[in-house]
Amino acid sequence: MFNRKTYGFRRAAKYINQTGILEQTYTAKIMKQLRDDVRLVPKIHRRRYTQEQLDIFVQEVKPR
Repeated sequence: MFNRKTYGFRRAAKYINQTGILEQTYTAKIMKQLRDDVRLVPKIHRRRYTQEQLDIFVQEVKPR
């Protein structure tokens, strides 16, 4: 099994905000809403995101 860095809701929001690409400020509450809306799906059983998932999310949501 690969040892990939994972982020909880709070750290995931902080990571997204640090990119500075997106205009909206993300919080743990917003990350949970995204999970419920199936826009951003956490890793199974752990409620944690991989860095790869967060990078893809930022690229897809960034303003064009």
